[in-house]
Amino acid sequence: MHEASAPDPGLECVYRAAEYCVHGDGPCGVLRIGEASPWLDALLPDGAGAAFLTGWNPLGSLQDPAANRAANARLAERARALGIASIAGTGRAPDGSWEEQSLLLVGLSATQAMELAREFRQLAYVWIPGRRRVPALAWTGLRPPGPVPAGA
Repeated sequence: MHEASAPDPGLECVYRAAEYCVHGDGPCGVLRIGEASPWLDALLPDGAGAAFLTGWNPLGSLQDPAANRAANARLAERARALGIASIAGTGRAPDGSWEEQSLLLVGLSATQAMELAREFRQLAYVWIPGRRRVPALAWTGLRPPGPVPAGA
């Protein structure tokens, strides 16, 4: 798979600093780019890839809350139709200044993750490979129509 680059170095810093929280049945587990997580190893089936993805704010363009919730619901339904399990999550800035409802999609390939991210017009998502379970930032190659608001 071709690896795209960030549309802007500042935006890359925002995505790398974000906390990706998986809600599940217990306390929120936090994913961070480049950091292994024992709870994630316990959560994912052997060899299963996962992606932390949202339908919110396509191309980094702020949308109203109802449109964002509807987009995330469509993402959950699309994953269900593909036979991909999902767990509710939230992407957020460490200082609490921004957050987006998201999903941890479990049991998909890197190609499926990229296709879903592009279908829902996301600039990037978090990819967790099935073998080396360290979350990585994956850029889709899509570009925002203009300047991206901080945290989008």
